[in-house]
Amino acid sequence: MHQATAHTYPPVKDKSLVYTTIKDKVLNMEFGINQHINSLELATQLGVSRTVVRETLLQLCAEDLITQKPCKGFYTHNAYPDEMRNLLELRLALESMTVQLAAQRGMDTQLQHLLAYAQKTIAYAPPAYSLMDMIHYDEKFHIDIAITSGNTEMVKQLQRLNQRIRLMRWSNSATITLPARKQHIYIAEALVDRNAKKALRHMTKHIQNRIATINRDLSQRLLWQFRHTHVNTHVNTHTAK
Repeated sequence: MHQATAHTYPPVKDKSLVYTTIKDKVLNMEFGINQHINSLELATQLGVSRTVVRETLLQLCAEDLITQKPCKGFYTHNAYPDEMRNLLELRLALESMTVQLAAQRGMDTQLQHLLAYAQKTIAYAPPAYSLMDMIHYDEKFHIDIAITSGNTEMVKQLQRLNQRIRLMRWSNSATITLPARKQHIYIAEALVDRNAKKALRHMTKHIQNRIATINRDLSQRLLWQFRHTHVNTHVNTHTAK
């Protein structure tokens, strides 16, 4: 499991920056996976009241970036295969439209930029680049396609969706594989040729492969958690006897 590197944040004097600061911490996985978020520690660290922190955490709950458990407080997300599949299927539906619109509406310079970016980032791989770097480059390619489509609402929706998917990606060991990065090139080449059907075909395969990979990894992780919990429960019960 990947652990994000903690960042050092200066005390937040402007309350309007509290939301951005805490959200960045959540998206960078500084709290870990399925971990309690200590609002008192955050308030002390940021130099604001606990009430301000709580209001921010409630906002992040409304955005489905964290969860609130009754009588327990705020927690970062755990990853569940069904939820991840739902998010990726939504992403597939959204990007099926953006990639076709990009082929129809995009300027030649925009389409050439997408291809150049895909060709440049295909060489990016661990250990020189972290998982967070790889996720960023992948998200940027897809967001740039949405921008090229000319539909600003689709861009906003994809950005929000990517934030939720990013939290799930941290929960499994899969990075952005070489075949996945090659698919970026195939998508971009089809866009440069303004072949909407071909671009759609490559985009569909790209996201469907991702659905299969992440579902497999998350299922394996949940199975490990179940077995680990079962063994610990059995050992504790035996010891108590």
